[in-house]
Amino acid sequence: MKLKKLTFLGALLGALCSCAQIGKPTEPTARFAWFDYQGNDAVFAQPPKAGHFQNPILAGFYPDPSIVRAEDAFYMVTSSFAYFPGVPIFKSTDLVNWEPLGYVLTRPEQVNIVDAGVSRGIFAPAIRYHKGTFYMITTNVDGGGNFIVTTTDPAGPWSDPVFLPEVDGIDPSMFFDDDGKVYVTHNGPPPGEPLYDGHRAIWMWEYDAKNKKDRAGVRQIACQWWN
Repeated sequence: MKLKKLTFLGALLGALCSCAQIGKPTEPTARFAWFDYQGNDAVFAQPPKAGHFQNPILAGFYPDPSIVRAEDAFYMVTSSFAYFPGVPIFKSTDLVNWEPLGYVLTRPEQVNIVDAGVSRGIFAPAIRYHKGTFYMITTNVDGGGNFIVTTTDPAGPWSDPVFLPEVDGIDPSMFFDDDGKVYVTHNGPPPGEPLYDGHRAIWMWEYDAKNKKDRAGVRQIACQWWN
């Protein structure tokens, strides 16, 4: 009796699998109009012990963190891709506990992400601080490329973007030298035709931070690439 039941269940399961394979739809049968994520991992339920920290240091959807020290505090920004408002910013005094300050990109005129895919938009922002001014440089991959916004208060508001049309690529960063010069470095295509898929170069430009305009001029000074 038991053998008959097992034989019947096996045949039934095989039939169901066959039907499921034959009737497999070519288009998704479920579509989502809204998705909400919260970092409620159990490891973050309690604050870390004194002298300890957690990895990652911030729970939730906060990729590509960039941190700068300004006076007696630290400030962190992360990628936001096609979500708005963009580029969340946090403050900490110990690099362990972080207080949300809001967002860098809070106005539609600061960022164009209309029709951008969820993995497009704002890539890998970098935050810097120099002589009382905060700088955030990033890439809007489908909405104008690389740009810089500034503020004297990291909680905002931040300025309208200053685009760098000559700077082609992603992952930009800024460096303020002791002699007053400012440099932008980034990952971009190599000179000439790429030799293979993914062939990239590291570019460096001098940036005039004092005389920035709506379309800031930069001067190429270096490029390093690998075959």
